[in-house]
Amino acid sequence: MSLHRPSTAVAASAVALVATLGLAAPASADVEVHRDPRGDVRQLDAGGPRSSADVVRLRGEHAGSRLSFALDLADLAGPADSGSVYAGVRMRTPNGTEFTATANRTDGGKEVVLYRGLGDEVVDCPGLEGRFLSDADRIAFVVPRSCVQRPRWVRFGAVVGAGDSTSYADDARRDGRVDRGGLAKLGTRLLRRD
Repeated sequence: MSLHRPSTAVAASAVALVATLGLAAPASADVEVHRDPRGDVRQLDAGGPRSSADVVRLRGEHAGSRLSFALDLADLAGPADSGSVYAGVRMRTPNGTEFTATANRTDGGKEVVLYRGLGDEVVDCPGLEGRFLSDADRIAFVVPRSCVQRPRWVRFGAVVGAGDSTSYADDARRDGRVDRGGLAKLGTRLLRRD
């Protein structure tokens, strides 16, 4: 399978992290907050841990015409001293369709893309946002519901990767584990609040 990937090694590694199939889970509220242990970032190559990849909190909100996600990190370095940073939020809708919103920041700029399925189908999505907020140690996404088939609910998970010659990654829903061959672990259903 060929994905449109940002040109950095970290993005390639992190895209690979965004692919396991999850099982149906019971319904939950329209806002979900999941805490991930600090320091459970894993190196994918030689080197030490990177706090720019260490997710400590994942929040999702499904309200109105959009889905909003916030990934709080131990310390999101600024673009000048962080190397590349990648984030991917995986979503599964009631009919089983998968979407992944990705944001990749390198010294050359930022790229935000929405993919459908596990292939390389890019979704044209006006209003898609991915922001790197270094002062708040946060990566934030806004995904219009119209771009993901206006679902009643979604299940979601996220991964973050960082590095230059050395890559690090953290799955926001796994305590100290990263599934190198799969996607972000999904949580319970996030219902739409009307």
